[in-house]
Amino acid sequence: DIKQPHQKYFESLIFQKLSSYEPTRPVWIESESHKIGDCSIPPCLWDVLKSCPVIELSAPTHERVQFLMEEYPHYVDETDKLKNHLKTTKRFVGSGEYKEFELAINKGEIEKAVAILLESYYDPSYKNASKKWFKIPLGTLTASELNEKSFPVIAQSCIDLLDKNFLSPNAS
Repeated sequence: DIKQPHQKYFESLIFQKLSSYEPTRPVWIESESHKIGDCSIPPCLWDVLKSCPVIELSAPTHERVQFLMEEYPHYVDETDKLKNHLKTTKRFVGSGEYKEFELAINKGEIEKAVAILLESYYDPSYKNASKKWFKIPLGTLTASELNEKSFPVIAQSCIDLLDKNFLSPNAS
């Protein structure tokens, strides 16, 4: 496990990174909570993020499962870490879904366990948070695949949607 930085250092890293960007160009940020692990996004930045346009990206569950398993191989390889890390979700998903998740893990059905977690915990959580925090939806893009080949296409679709809504002369 990688140790997180202290809050002040985290804020310094954010400032340093944001300062390196061209101020007239858009900055793309993945939607997160104001908390990232034990660190918090500074309130002044969080307020700005909440007022920014949002593009929702959707993809089939099986694509998301495959992507997550490739991105987080340590959880796939060490299922006890996965179970321990996700015990906090039990109170949010209910005991039935959590037992189903644990059973899938114990049987080595990691893909099924990840799908259960996405559909019973993460999707509802992100949906509720998005409704609460983000006020300017630009639209939803649906990706049929999530892989190295599809990412440039997805990125271009996001740029096109932003251009259409904000940067084109015909934008309202």
